[in-house]
Amino acid sequence: MAKKLAKHTVVIVGGGLTAGLVARQLTAKGIDTVVLERGFDHTDGAEARIPTQRDELRWDTRQGLIQDWSVQTYTLRHSMSDASLPVRWMEAFLPGEGMGGAANHWNGHLWRWAEYDPQLRTRFTSRYGKNAVPADMPIQDWGVTYAEMEPYHDLFEKLFGIAGKAGNINGKIQPGGNPFEAPRRGEYPQLPLEITEAGLIYKAAVEKMGYKPFPTPAGNSSGAYTNPDGQTLGQCQYCGHCERFICEAHAKASPEALLYPMLKQRKGFELRLGAYVTGIDYDHKGKRVLGVRYVDRLTGVEYEQPADVVVLAAFTMTNARLLLQDRIGKAYDPKTDTGVLGKNFCYQTNSSVNVFFKDRWINPFLAAGSTGTVIDDWNNDNFDHAGLGFLGGAGSVPTCSTAGPFPRAAFRREHRRGARSGSRRMRTGMRIRSRFPSRGAATRTGRTTWTSIRPTRTTTASRCCA
Repeated sequence: MAKKLAKHTVVIVGGGLTAGLVARQLTAKGIDTVVLERGFDHTDGAEARIPTQRDELRWDTRQGLIQDWSVQTYTLRHSMSDASLPVRWMEAFLPGEGMGGAANHWNGHLWRWAEYDPQLRTRFTSRYGKNAVPADMPIQDWGVTYAEMEPYHDLFEKLFGIAGKAGNINGKIQPGGNPFEAPRRGEYPQLPLEITEAGLIYKAAVEKMGYKPFPTPAGNSSGAYTNPDGQTLGQCQYCGHCERFICEAHAKASPEALLYPMLKQRKGFELRLGAYVTGIDYDHKGKRVLGVRYVDRLTGVEYEQPADVVVLAAFTMTNARLLLQDRIGKAYDPKTDTGVLGKNFCYQTNSSVNVFFKDRWINPFLAAGSTGTVIDDWNNDNFDHAGLGFLGGAGSVPTCSTAGPFPRAAFRREHRRGARSGSRRMRTGMRIRSRFPSRGAATRTGRTTWTSIRPTRTTTASRCCA
């Protein structure tokens, strides 16, 4: 029998970025708010202090800050007729575990939406005709415009101390910024991060080609910063331990640094850690929510938490599971195109590109003197903060490739020509792991070097080309 608790006005499921932002708005209006988070506080743990914060095996390889897939995972099927099978290991979807959620171990790569993104279907059909969008493609307008969202973009950037260079202020193009970005009301709260050596080489190369490189907006603090709530950030140390890590320098825009310390001081706010939500109490006849049920992970006691409003702010998959489990809403059916629950799930909007540099050495962690180096495969969310930039479009950045897709014929010519590897010879097929200035993997192929970079977000001021 679940133990029934006193009723609260709002209960939020999940203790990550969304929960923190919602609670910030509610408590500012004096509305009592309870946040239920299944994990615990990482602030003073091994993951947040030197030297244990640098443990790549624990936090990166073994995903120590991420949902335990052996306890709870997702299922996958490739068609409606397949049986769903459990996913044993995830590399793309990385839900967090603990106060602050996944936004604690993110990397800081941050773009605003393009001006046309919220009205993408209208843009396509008005520009290319009604038949431009196939009948079975569920693309649709959002029901909100960029102009309506712009004040919230601006607030978020100020709250989290985003570093960058504006390219369009109130319709006026700014030198050094992204000329294709949507209009914004002012500069970024902080200056861009320092440019790495690789970034300087990339910048010089693309400028010779007539392109305009600019710094990627980053949630990594370029200096000491105090946000509108009085919360502070330290300066980025360019250590490279950002993606899948908590920032020991207190320099990354994360909820555990900028939201929850402030919220804990507010009247009417309560954070319950170790609270694993098992279901939603819902009155199907009256069509209203009554509260949630959760289990205290430390004691094993089950509780019923009544509330006037329930906010689902966990990872998307968990939110959908709770709604499906308690038969709230109608699940999306791709055969009939009915229902909305689970429809149009989208993980990321980043692009990939192949880049070929023939003359310049840009990978200091590989063999000295090598030529014919290929930079490839930005690998979902782990790209472009080694200062190398990318040429593919994401958000407001159009594709402006100088050499991509990479010409395989050119690679074969370089492969035949070869290059001496200097003092670091690598036998064919050998893979190495390195971190200078980014996390990467290299493979020796014949006498040329194929490099697959997976940079982190801290070694930034990456360059995009416009």
